[in-house]
Amino acid sequence: MVEKVETLQIDIALAYKNKLHKRLRKLSNILIRSKAAHIIAVKRVATNKGVRSPGWSVPRVPITTNREYQKLVDDLYSITRNPNSYKSAPLYRVMIPKPNQPGVYRPLSVPSYTDRALQALYHLALDPIAESEAAKYSYGFRKGRSPIWAAVKLQSLLNTANISVPNIIELDIEKFFDRICHKYIQENIPIIHPNILNQWLKCGYIHAPSMLNANQELNPTEMGVPQGGIISPTISNMVLDGLGTFDDSPSEIFTIRFADDVIVLVRQNATSQSEPNKVLELIAKNLAIRGLNYSQNKTKITPLHLITRPRRFNFVGFEFLVFTKVNKRFKNIGEYTQKCVIRPLPSNIKAHKEKISRILTNSISISTAISKINPIITGFSNYYRFGNSSRTFASLSRWLYFKMTRWLFRTKGWSTERVNKHLTDQQEHPNCPSPGGWFWTYGSWRGRKYDNRVIFLKRYFKNFPIIYIRKRIPSQLNYYDLNDRAIIHKFQLDMSPGRRSKLLAASEFRCRLCGCDLTDSNYEIHHILPIALGGKDLDKNLAPLCRTPCHRNVTAAVRGLPFSLDECEIYIDKGVLILPERYVR
Repeated sequence: MVEKVETLQIDIALAYKNKLHKRLRKLSNILIRSKAAHIIAVKRVATNKGVRSPGWSVPRVPITTNREYQKLVDDLYSITRNPNSYKSAPLYRVMIPKPNQPGVYRPLSVPSYTDRALQALYHLALDPIAESEAAKYSYGFRKGRSPIWAAVKLQSLLNTANISVPNIIELDIEKFFDRICHKYIQENIPIIHPNILNQWLKCGYIHAPSMLNANQELNPTEMGVPQGGIISPTISNMVLDGLGTFDDSPSEIFTIRFADDVIVLVRQNATSQSEPNKVLELIAKNLAIRGLNYSQNKTKITPLHLITRPRRFNFVGFEFLVFTKVNKRFKNIGEYTQKCVIRPLPSNIKAHKEKISRILTNSISISTAISKINPIITGFSNYYRFGNSSRTFASLSRWLYFKMTRWLFRTKGWSTERVNKHLTDQQEHPNCPSPGGWFWTYGSWRGRKYDNRVIFLKRYFKNFPIIYIRKRIPSQLNYYDLNDRAIIHKFQLDMSPGRRSKLLAASEFRCRLCGCDLTDSNYEIHHILPIALGGKDLDKNLAPLCRTPCHRNVTAAVRGLPFSLDECEIYIDKGVLILPERYVR
C-alpha cells in the first residue's frame, strides 16, 4: 500500500521535472482517488498528536474506533469523486502564547478531521511538486531536512574563503501565515481542485468556546492560511520559493530559509554601501506580489566588512558570531579572513536551566527527578551538539553539578560523603541502561512493581559529544528522486553517530563482507537493498562495510543497467545485497 503511493509520488516528481503536464495531471488524479492514499491520509490524521483537537468536527470527539476511521475513508472517497460539492467546516481558532514574549499571542486555526484528512490526501500529490521547485537553500518543512541543515549551511557559506559576504539581511516577514494573498495561492498552487482550495482558504473561523470574550460568530478569512492545517507548511514554502530571485539584482545573493525565518547574504560586486538597501527593495517587491511585507522594526542589515568587533545575529535557535581572523598563511602582509561560529542562544540556555530547576522541588524523589531531567538534557544536547557548543556544554555541566548538589543538601539532607558516593562512572555499573553518568540512583516504583535498575543522570559531553560536520551540506535535492534520496539518507547517517555505533556494535566492529576490523576512518554504511531500488533507511537494511574494496565493489555491481548478476549473486549469498524480484533470474 505504502509502496504503491511512493511509486506514484516518484512518477509525479519525474513528470513535473520533464514538464509532462498531461501525465502529471493523470498521475495526480490516480493518487488522489487511490484507496491506499485515502487510508494513509486518514492514518496520518488519526495517529497525529493533533487528533486530540477535533476542531469543529461533528461530533466533536477524537477518532478512536474503526467505524470512525472507516467513515473518514468513505468521506474522502465521496469528496474526491465529486469535489465541486465539497464544503469545508469553519476553522477552530485558539490563541497560543509566543515563546519568550510574555503577553503576546498568535492565532492557531485548526480544521476539522475531514478537512485535515483531505489536506493530508492532497499533500501526498502536492509534496513531490513542491520538492521539485523548492529553492536551493530552503530547509523548512521538507522531508529529510532539519533546522540543523540550515544553520550549518549558513555557517559554511560565511566561512567559505571565496565567498566574501559584506552584509547580512535578517528578514522578518510581518504576520506571514495571516497575510498571504489568496489570489497568489490560487494562481500558483497546482493539483488541488479549485473549489477545494477555495473552501480551505475562505471557510472562515470561530473562536474556541474556552476563550474569554470570544466571539462565537463565523469570522471571514480574506487572507492567509491556517497554521493548524496539514498542507499549510507546504503551501507556505511554495509561496516563498523564488523570494530571493530577481533579474536586476545589483549583487549576488544567497537566501537561506527555514519556513518564514530568512537570512539573506549579500555578496557585493562593488563597494557601494547602498547595495543591501537595493536588495531589500527588490525583496519587498517580491513580497508585495504575495501580499506580504517585511517588518521595518525587526528587519536588520548587519555589515560584516572591516569589522573591529564580532557581529551577532540569530537563526533557528542558534547565535551566529562573525568576526575577522588573521590568516596565518599571510599574516606578514595583513591578510584577514572571515570566521563564523554558532552556539546556543542565551535565551534558550536560560529556558533550559529554568525547565530543569522547575523539576527539582522538595517533594520529588531522586529517581523521578533524574528520569524527568534526562529527556530534557537529551533534547537540548542532540540539537546543539552540531554547533560550537563546547563551552556551553562545559558551563551547563558545572551548573548542573552544583544545582544537583545543593538540591540534595537542601531537600534530602545528604552529606558530602553521600553525594560523593553517588558520583560514579559507568564502569561500576555496566548494566546501566543509560551509558555513562555521574549522579546515579536506584529505580522507583512503577505501579505495584519496583524497578531496581540503576539510573544515571546524563552528561552533556560524555553522552553527547560535539559533532563537527566536515562534509558539504547537500543543496537543491529532490527527496522524490531516488538518487537524491540516497544522498540525503547518507548525510543523515553521517549526522547520527549514535546510530552508526549501534550498527558497528551489532556487526562486532567487523566488515560484514570480508570480516576485517573496522575503525572510524575506514568504513561506510551500506544499504543492503539500495535506496534507488526501493530500500529503506532502517537498521535491518544497513550494514557497515570497509570502504575499499568491499563497499566500492558492491556499489559498482548494482550501478547502472543491466546488473552484473553473477557478481550480485555472490553478494546476495553473503547477505550484503538484496535485489527486487524483477532483477533476479
